[in-house]
Amino acid sequence: MMLRGLAEGLKGLKKGEKRKIFLAATEAYGFYNPLLVRECPREEISNGGQLEVGNEVVMRTDGKRKTFRVVQATSRSVTLDANHPLAGMDLVFDIEATDARYATSEEIAESQVEEQEGPLLH
Repeated sequence: MMLRGLAEGLKGLKKGEKRKIFLAATEAYGFYNPLLVRECPREEISNGGQLEVGNEVVMRTDGKRKTFRVVQATSRSVTLDANHPLAGMDLVFDIEATDARYATSEEIAESQVEEQEGPLLH
């Protein structure tokens, strides 16, 4: 899925046109939330013995599946972070359109559902 602000910035873009699109962290992946970081003993995680920094782990928290990145690993524990890697960062996109087309009916329908359900990405 595409960030809503990026999608808005791309509207009306024509072949050969260049744009710079700026998204504040709040419009992109949100602020970094330290409450989404947890340290776990390796034995609490299936296959915990094989985990290294950079690996991803899917765990169930609050009844939902959540993806965590391993950000620190010791012989006894791993530190897991559920924040998006770009959380807390303002983003700048330098765009040059090499081609352009109209959105398909499926893409339009999908964007309308996302608008009703809330932000595309958190």
